[in-house]
Order: sequence, then structure tokens, then C-alpha cells
Amino acid sequence: MDEIDVTETPRLTLSLFPANGNVLVAFSFVENVAPYVNTYLDRILSSDGYYQKYLLSKLILQSCENFVISPTYYNALSQDHKDALLKFFVDTIEGNDSDHEDENLYLF
Repeated sequence: MDEIDVTETPRLTLSLFPANGNVLVAFSFVENVAPYVNTYLDRILSSDGYYQKYLLSKLILQSCENFVISPTYYNALSQDHKDALLKFFVDTIEGNDSDHEDENLYLF
């Protein structure tokens, strides 16, 4: 694959590692999609702190096909929080909703 369709979300791998109350993030992708990935992730990469983690949460819920939440962590969430996560996940299966804001989407 020499090119990527720019109307499409770039394909990348996202790995998260909890470390001392922080979250380390590694994005992996093939070199030829780097310009599109940088544009796609610009809001996340130019943010920090709580807001950056919030944007990562939305990215995971909207775009990741496979992610795992610790049962202990998930069970400690309020029912409103669980309902908001599930609803947003289901509502964005076919298309992202970058304008939707809800503090209950925060995963960290």
C-alpha cells in the first residue's frame, strides 16, 4: 500500500500503559500514513492532563475495535457512567461523533 485514502481514518495501533498514576501511550503505524496520523491525532497530541486523557477516552470508545477494562475498575463506576460509556460506544459504531461531550466518557 503506497497511499492511504485521506477520507478514511488512518489505521494505527494504540497501546496504553498505566504508570504511577499516569498513562503512557504508544501509537504505532506504518511510515507512509504518518502525515495523516499526525493530523488525526493533533488535538490529542497538543493537549495535556485531564483533557488529553478525555480525548484519548473518546478515541478509544469511538475507534478501537477491541479494548479491555479491568472488571474491578468497571464495577466501581457509577451506573450513569457505565450507561454513558455504552451508549457512546454503540452510537459511534458506524461513525465518529467528535462534537459529543460528556464527562462520563472519561476512562482514566
